[in-house]
Amino acid sequence: MGYEIPSGNLMRQVIESVALATLCSLKDKIRIKIKQNKTKDIHFYSSFINHKSEAKSFMALKHLELNYDNLGINEDAINALKKSRTFYHHYSHPGEFSLASTISFEKPGKSFIGGSFDNGKMVEYKKELVHRINFCRILPNIIKGLVYRVNQLP
Repeated sequence: MGYEIPSGNLMRQVIESVALATLCSLKDKIRIKIKQNKTKDIHFYSSFINHKSEAKSFMALKHLELNYDNLGINEDAINALKKSRTFYHHYSHPGEFSLASTISFEKPGKSFIGGSFDNGKMVEYKKELVHRINFCRILPNIIKGLVYRVNQLP
């Protein structure tokens, strides 16, 4: 704790990487939105390896959401990933949240540069740990799903 912004940003990358790894493990094509009412089918792994714009990692969760039913992925799992990504999105951009990480809640008027530990933020630190623990609880299922999909590849 104390490095809220970089560690939160890393959690966002982990969530997007889960979606990316899932899409890359598929042998079949997926459907993606290219415009509001237009879709097209792509082989995600090939598009990703060839640096196609439709296969950017930040879009992986949206692609996974659009295809979860065809992929046999539980909608609740997609919603959990989306909720976590939304939560950690605030770590990735300047705003009230990132500004608050530099201000001491324990000793008003004190500021931090870089990592810090502030007893005044213990409630928030505990919430953060709960989020991370809950995410770790779903990792075994994610890994099992990836192993299964990779074993299906030719």
